[in-house]
Amino acid sequence: MRKTPAQTLLLAGILALAAVRLSAAELPRPGQFAIPFNAYTVEAKPITLAEYRGKTPVLLAFYQNFCSYCRDEFPVLKKLDEQYAGKGLQVIVVPIEGELTDAKLWSQEFKTTFPVVYDGKGILAKAYGVTKVPTNIFIQRDGKIAAVHSGYDQTALEKAAAALATAKQ
Repeated sequence: MRKTPAQTLLLAGILALAAVRLSAAELPRPGQFAIPFNAYTVEAKPITLAEYRGKTPVLLAFYQNFCSYCRDEFPVLKKLDEQYAGKGLQVIVVPIEGELTDAKLWSQEFKTTFPVVYDGKGILAKAYGVTKVPTNIFIQRDGKIAAVHSGYDQTALEKAAAALATAKQ
């Protein structure tokens, strides 16, 4: 079936908008659904965001090893994981590091038990619009974004995690 010029123009416009959206992803906003992902941890175990949907909220934390604020935040993430493990919050961290050994560095140093997603090419970080670190995305049980924090603020991080962990959804 031949397309009319109007249909061709509409299709071209939709493709152009999609290309712009993919190349200029923005941080998600509260109320939007979190972007689903299928990935592997640094231990080569499969992990998906879907496995937590409907069961437990997620604190998705992006960082890089060179970032001193990220290093300050990492023990706080460990503390939150220990405090809320089994009580309604799953911490998942995403180091934006090209090398697997670099991605494993802090989880080994701090002896963490939460999942560390290997995002060697930064695909997940780009999909979520992460342009600075640390960035924390708080995802409710229903898969919607509850809050997004960029930059390090321990008090705000702890309050948002507590609110997410204790929310009745």
